[in-house]
Amino acid sequence: MFEDGKILIFSDIHFGIHGNSEKYLNICVDTMGWIAELCKEHFVKNVVFMGDFFDSRSSIDVKTLNYASQSLYNLSKSVDRIYMILGNHDLYLRDLTFIHSLSAYQGNEAITVVQSPMHGNGYSLLPWGYGKSQTTRNDEEIVPRGTKYVFCHHDFPKSFFFGSSSSQNRRYGDTSTASRYEDIGMDESIIKEVISNSGIIMSGHVHKSRRIPLDGKSSIIISGSPYETEYGFDGAACGAFILDGSKLNFFPNPHNKRHVELRTSSIDDDMADVDFPNSFIRLKVDTQESFDTISKIQHKIASKNPYFVFNTVFDFEACPFTGKRDIVENPTESLPNRVSSKMDYLNSAIDAADFSEFVFEIGGKRTPVDKTLVKELAKKYYEMIGGR
Repeated sequence: MFEDGKILIFSDIHFGIHGNSEKYLNICVDTMGWIAELCKEHFVKNVVFMGDFFDSRSSIDVKTLNYASQSLYNLSKSVDRIYMILGNHDLYLRDLTFIHSLSAYQGNEAITVVQSPMHGNGYSLLPWGYGKSQTTRNDEEIVPRGTKYVFCHHDFPKSFFFGSSSSQNRRYGDTSTASRYEDIGMDESIIKEVISNSGIIMSGHVHKSRRIPLDGKSSIIISGSPYETEYGFDGAACGAFILDGSKLNFFPNPHNKRHVELRTSSIDDDMADVDFPNSFIRLKVDTQESFDTISKIQHKIASKNPYFVFNTVFDFEACPFTGKRDIVENPTESLPNRVSSKMDYLNSAIDAADFSEFVFEIGGKRTPVDKTLVKELAKKYYEMIGGR
């Protein structure tokens, strides 16, 4: 295994994410094409994918299946071997690897689906569920002597990143040493073996990339997704790695699209200093604004040529339409300066709305919209979805 030198490593591409969104599918296809070109450019013959090729655990959309299969086939033509480690999203049953969404690719001679641990030449490949601490599986998942590199799709406990009330000194993901191996959730023997060989553990599963030192020479590398799958990446690097001997190089994905949230409380009226090409944009309204002002902001956002604009979000918790920013633009104060609940806002918005263009016509008689009825329906729906 891996006798031909360089290895390209990436993870968590999640074909079909966000309801098989065409926008995200295109990013996945472009990313796979870039990885194939990266392999050609750097003469890489081996690829390790560390889990979650598809997003859905139970079914795959036909279009998504075609996009993914063609992309993987094209990559297989650029390299000698692709090792596909099973992630939790690839499994039909959460903790069992024998039913999975990659079975159709096992007929490709260039593709090896890793559904049980594989070891050789100082490398270990562990699919989802293997290598956990206090595991109930047999000893086959414990890495052999001489293992320097572990590639896996590991389920890290939340306390590993965020700490807990009982361990206030844990700051994993920064520069501190992960000295308490039980907090990592991986079998201690695996970590000690990798450290003894000054190696690294590389894992998928967590989408935001980071490095966690184990000691002076060894570390856990969380590869992250090769593109931003959602908000919350905060500028974290997205791309792929090439392992060349003992040297690990990172390559940023040129097809990545940033997720940018714009708040009305923090953007200038003219948005002169705002620029976000190739980005997903979400506008969050956290100040009192007239609908006319919100519309103007939306048009300015669209003029900046973003990759995609999500629906505008009203942040009731942060600021439920308070403040006086629109006192000049909205002198009639069609909405109150302060509302006590989200339902109050909905009622105020219904009162301010012009429904003159919407009428019922029954038996030739035109009846205007009854705002009282609209409020009742809005209240019933809001309560149905758990509103307060």
